[in-house]
Parts: sequence; structure tokens; C-alpha cells
Amino acid sequence: MLRNHKYLLLTLGILWLAPAIQSQPKQGQMVKGFTVVVGGQEVQLAAGQTVTVFEAANGIATVRAELPNGRIGIVQIPADLVHQQPASATAKPVVKPQPKPAATPLASPPMSSTTPASTLQPKASPSPPTSQFSLNPGTAGSQTSRDGSKTVNKNWKLVWSDEFNDSAIDASKWVFEVNGDGGGNGELQFYTDHAKNAHLAGGNLVITAIKEEYNNKQYTSARMTTKGKFSFKYGRVEARIKFPKGKGMWPAFWMMPEESVYGGWARSGEIDIAEVVGDKPTTIFGTLHYGDNWPRNTHTGDKVTLPSGDVSSDFHVISLEWEEGEIRWYLDDQLYQTQTQWHTAGSEKFPAPFDQKFFIIFNVAVGGTWPGPPSPKTAFPQSMEVDYVRVYQPTPL
Repeated sequence: MLRNHKYLLLTLGILWLAPAIQSQPKQGQMVKGFTVVVGGQEVQLAAGQTVTVFEAANGIATVRAELPNGRIGIVQIPADLVHQQPASATAKPVVKPQPKPAATPLASPPMSSTTPASTLQPKASPSPPTSQFSLNPGTAGSQTSRDGSKTVNKNWKLVWSDEFNDSAIDASKWVFEVNGDGGGNGELQFYTDHAKNAHLAGGNLVITAIKEEYNNKQYTSARMTTKGKFSFKYGRVEARIKFPKGKGMWPAFWMMPEESVYGGWARSGEIDIAEVVGDKPTTIFGTLHYGDNWPRNTHTGDKVTLPSGDVSSDFHVISLEWEEGEIRWYLDDQLYQTQTQWHTAGSEKFPAPFDQKFFIIFNVAVGGTWPGPPSPKTAFPQSMEVDYVRVYQPTPL
């Protein structure tokens, strides 16, 4: 595995460019007042603000800072604006803990609505097939949910989660893909395992795409998966996410098969829980890929438009319920798509290929065949923030 780490040399109290070798993030640094662009908006960093420095290269420092609205952001500023924190100074904390929406035990997820909100446009779907499990068995035996406003069913059981409240990404749950292969889509980023591209801050996972030259690529980012750590078949998976926006951005929350038992892509299937094309920031896409090996594969899916704001203005709960013969997509617990028909050349037995274990993926791609390349107006760095990810499975009735 190739790595290209760099370290920081503090000289005369100023952060200067240093040779390219190993370093850890530098905490307790101070920044002079400077205006940065975050999510397409100008934000003023206060003079004397404490930041964490990940890297300095070509006169630019990549830092993590608390923004005026309380969010944690990855920004790039001139390296000579960063100074070492004086020992006598009282530093402002870099990370501001944020309360999670789930303050009470996570025994059950919110009860999913079987009637979509009027602002969402669902596909018509047939009645659910009979199953030994019931993902939506009605309100009998339900209890008050963790936010006190919805109902949940006591048959749900939390089987895996990451709340991202630790000091570092949990290596027992996640692995990093490290490559510049372009994801098979002509993407422009190099995926790294560097802290500046993926780390925890303020109780969130933060995956950041940065415009920088690295291993013959013009951008770096991260792609994290649970492959070999956790996979599941049937249940509900949900995450609370705030997405980046801008031409050329392509963040995603999706799943791939742990074992490709029916053959190569897309014979063994792909489940896209949520994808965002950055120049369409009010729309979220959900898609299934299946059929045959590329280029004879096919896909079916739908999209949902946010009732207000865009994907970068607030967090949204993205959910997928998957049972034998039926897969449902939800935005903030409102059903917007149901699929019950698919196939694979690898098997004549339905519901193949979506009858195997799948693992979870989070990534932020830059460019590619769908979003196209970034425009000169696309702001960088760009981050996807994930508050939590949880997987539930129903108990037999």
C-alpha cells in the first residue's frame, strides 16, 4: 500500500511548507483571521481560533476548524496564516460535541410510514409478499420511539451500528479502499486512508474530498466499507447524513455483495441506498443494479426531491428496508420507492441476486460518468457528514 505522508515544521512560530514524509495531525494551532469558502458560502475564521492541521503542501494548509454555525469543517488556507498556540493562551476546543437524536436506547428504529408524504413521488408497487419476517407488522404492541413522536414495533432488533462518538474511526468496523482506479466510472479522485480525508469530529464521520495533486490525480477523498467486518441479509439500514453539493460531486451510501456468488458486476447486484449528483442538490437517488455482466447489466430506481432546502443544508435520515422479494427506500421515514422485480443471469431463482449478504459503503467521489467533472465554481474541500449508521433485523413473529 503506497502512502504519501507529509509533516509540518514549525519555525519562528509560523507553519511553513515541509518535506513530504510522515506526520500526525497537529492540534493546538492558531489561525489568523481569514475568509474561506465552505459549501459554496463564504465563512470568516476568527483570528486566534484554534484549528487542527492535517497537512501543509505548496503553501496551503489543510485544517479542521469549528465554523461560526457550530459545524466542524475541513478548509484550506494559506500555510503562513497558521501559528503555534502560545502556551499561555486558552485554546478554544476544536471539537464541539453535538447531541445525537437518539438519546434513549436504540432497541427499535422509527416505524416507517406506509403512506408517502405528499411532497414525495413514489412508484406504484404491488402488495408485499408473505414472509416469515414482518418489517412493518402494524402498530400492535408498539411503543413510544426515542424522539417521542413516532411509533416503533417491538419486534425490531438493533444488530449493528456505529454512532461515530469515539476519538478515531473504529478499525474493527471499517476498512479503507486505497486506490486511484476511478471506481469503474472514470472518477477523478484518489481514495486514501489519510485523516484529512476521513476522520471523526463533533460526533460525526466526516469524509472530505480535497483538490490537490496526489499520485497523478487532482483530488483526494475516502471510501470506507464494512467488507470482511460486517454484512447482512434482510433488515433495515439507516444513516443520518448531510451531503456535499456542487458540480462534479458524487457522494453515496450504498451496499455491495460480500461474496459475488452469481458472478461479476452486476450479476451479483448492487444496492444504492442514496446517491447525490452535486449539481442537483435537492434530489436523492435510490437504485438497484443487476442482470448480467457489464455492459449487459441493467438498473432500476427512482428519485425523491427534498421538501425544502438542499442536501447540504441539513441532515436527513436515509433508510432502506429489505426483505425477501421486496426493497423499499425512505427519506426521513417517508416511503418514496418500492421495488419487487429484478433478475440475474447467474440464477433463475428469484429473488437472486438480492438474497445474499451485502456490506455497507460510504464514499465521496469526484467526477465520473454521471456527474461529470467539477466546474471552476465547485468549492473545495467538500465533506459528507454521517451522524450514525444502524442496521436492524426483525425477530420472527
